[in-house]
Amino acid sequence: MASETAKKDNNNRKASLGITAIGEETMGFRLDDITKRSKTDAIAEIQGYTAVGNGIKAVTTAGTRVQLSATSVPCKRVRITALESNTGVVVVGGSTVVAALATRAGAPLFPTQFEWFNVSNLNLLYLDSMVNLEGVSFYYEN
Repeated sequence: MASETAKKDNNNRKASLGITAIGEETMGFRLDDITKRSKTDAIAEIQGYTAVGNGIKAVTTAGTRVQLSATSVPCKRVRITALESNTGVVVVGGSTVVAALATRAGAPLFPTQFEWFNVSNLNLLYLDSMVNLEGVSFYYEN
């Protein structure tokens, strides 16, 4: 979700932000001091991301975790998708991620399956796989 800024309403009162149930659209609202009913005369401004990027990362040797990015790449969230050509599971997690079924640690992704990760840097995420040379594609927003 992009950054949101709540502005003051027409009466110069602070407004809160809420997320609608449809499409994560942001709207401003405030409660009436007396009736406690919602007033929707506030304005919400959605601010976009300052940068986006993408890439592909593979695990050369199954059972040997690899960092998604060896360099610092600031971000707000990352969408990681297991490659369609994978024949096994790729697991995403922190520095202790493990793909082996008996000791699995992290979020397993089957081919074409994806997951969003809210992290501040790509280098915080690691991958492990069950099969050599299988991996993920990723898209990030900052």
